[in-house]
Amino acid sequence: MSPKIVDKELKTREIAQAALVLFSQKGYETTNVGQLAEIAGIGKGTIYEYFQTKEDLFIASINEWIEQDLTQMIALVDENDDPVIKLFTFIEGSMELHQNEDSSKIRLFIEFIKHAVMEDGIIYKKRNLIKEMKNRWVMMVVDILLHGVSKGVFKPEIARDAEKIAVNLLAYLDGISIRGLITEDAMENVPHTEYYIEGFFKSILAEPDKFGIYIKNL
Repeated sequence: MSPKIVDKELKTREIAQAALVLFSQKGYETTNVGQLAEIAGIGKGTIYEYFQTKEDLFIASINEWIEQDLTQMIALVDENDDPVIKLFTFIEGSMELHQNEDSSKIRLFIEFIKHAVMEDGIIYKKRNLIKEMKNRWVMMVVDILLHGVSKGVFKPEIARDAEKIAVNLLAYLDGISIRGLITEDAMENVPHTEYYIEGFFKSILAEPDKFGIYIKNL
C-alpha cells in the first residue's frame, strides 16, 4: 500500500486554524504545545514538523485569523458596487469584528494587541509581519476610494492621498475599538463614531451635502 501523501501547506494551515481556537480561549501564555497538538489531532512531536516553536504557531494562527476576517470583509464589500455603500460596509464591518460579544474573539484581539505593542511580544519582534497584515486592509480601503473617484462619487484629489486616508481611517477604527474594550462599553462609542464617520465622508464626497441622502439609503 502506497504511503499517504500529505499536503504540507494545507496541513500547516489546518494546524494553525485549530490552534487559533485554543489561543482565543486560553491566551498564548497558558497554552502549551501538548494542548495544541491535542486540539489539532496530531502527536506533540508532529507539531515540530510544521512549526519550529510555539511562537511560530501563534503567528501562523494570527495570520489565519486575519485571513478569515479579510475574506469575510471582501465578501461583504463586494456585495454592492456603490463606493459609498462599500466604504460604509467596510467601516461597519470593521467595528463589528472588534466589538463582538464572543469572549474568545475579544481575548484574541487583546492577545494580538498585547503581543504587537509590547517589546517582549511575539508579534512585536516581527514588525514586518504587522505591516504586511495591516497593508492588506489598507489596500482594500484604497481600492474602494479609487473606485469612488473613478465613478465621480469621491473627490478626484483624494486619489493622490488615498493610502494616507486609508491608514488614518484604520487607525481611528483600531483606536475606537480599543477604547471600547477598555471602557467595556462599546455603545458609548456610537455617538463619537457617528460624528467621525459623518466628517470623514463629507471630507471625501464630491458632493458633501448629499451625505444625508446616502445615509438614508444605506
